[in-house]
Amino acid sequence: MEPESLPDFTNKVVVLYLSGEVSATGVILEYAGFKCLGGRLFLVGRNPEMRWQEWTSHLEAAVAWDAVTNYQVFESREDCESRLSSQLPKSLTSRIWSWLVGNGGGRA
Repeated sequence: MEPESLPDFTNKVVVLYLSGEVSATGVILEYAGFKCLGGRLFLVGRNPEMRWQEWTSHLEAAVAWDAVTNYQVFESREDCESRLSSQLPKSLTSRIWSWLVGNGGGRA
């Protein structure tokens, strides 16, 4: 795939949904960019800091681009949280973040 045909996630937060997942959970990455590893294209970034998933906060994570079925792009983590909290009671916002990430955190 040509670099100019790839999306630019610079300074964004992206939630990626993967093929083969049993549930509708997503992987959240910030500071993400494309990198070829072992002859395969990956989106490599960092797991954002999240209160309920502290053990994976700030760790590098990678997702095989050919496994991504769809994605959501947010201007920032604050943008995503703000959009959630403007639509939902505050008590549900952290539950929704947990749902987005799923039980696996920002698994690679």
